[in-house]
Amino acid sequence: MKYVLSLLAGLVCGTALVILVLYYNPLVQQNPRVPLAAAPDASVEVFYDTATDTVARTGPTDGLLAAVPASAETLWEPALAWTEARVLVLRDVDGRALGFGVRFATLDSGTRPLTGELLADSVWNLHLAGRGSLFVDGLDNLWPLARHVLVPAWRAEDGTWEGSFDGDITAGPRPSRVAVMTGGAGIFAGTRGEARESLSVEALSLRDGRLAADGSLLVAITGGSGQADPVSPE
Repeated sequence: MKYVLSLLAGLVCGTALVILVLYYNPLVQQNPRVPLAAAPDASVEVFYDTATDTVARTGPTDGLLAAVPASAETLWEPALAWTEARVLVLRDVDGRALGFGVRFATLDSGTRPLTGELLADSVWNLHLAGRGSLFVDGLDNLWPLARHVLVPAWRAEDGTWEGSFDGDITAGPRPSRVAVMTGGAGIFAGTRGEARESLSVEALSLRDGRLAADGSLLVAITGGSGQADPVSPE
């Protein structure tokens, strides 16, 4: 029995050591902000609040966040494991509704926690009223979010975290470290560009599966069909 207890103690200590190394790894930093290529007058930026602008959300059965509405089906199929789907109302900087976006994210096979890379492939499908549609294909690094928000919530007795976390989550596709935009319909038809998504988190409750965060997606047009000023602010 003493050998079994020794083995269990060793496993516990080893797991704790790995967690401490991951959490306090001095080589792990925030995602670097890479400037987007286009001029400010050739860009569009949308904003959302995860608490109030989420129309629908679903994910794995054993996921951290709750489904919206609560009766929504979870993604139980093996092919959709570690995948989240969310529909959001998109707004301008003044809070006026611009349209809606559908966002899919799934765990990337290149995830390397030891190097501070908790990677997720993300795809945005944006529809802006009276303007058109566009697609954003990106790679997110969620490790800074996990380190500063998820781990403290997990360590708390009540499973909640409140504070302030601000950072970019876009980390690729690499080597550019910015997401790729492809125009769909309307004034965005035939355009291409770059994009970057950021999050400002205020609270996380693992008990209720609720995340309170403000997000923004900045899209810069770098080329297109030759239309003049396709995304000038109204």
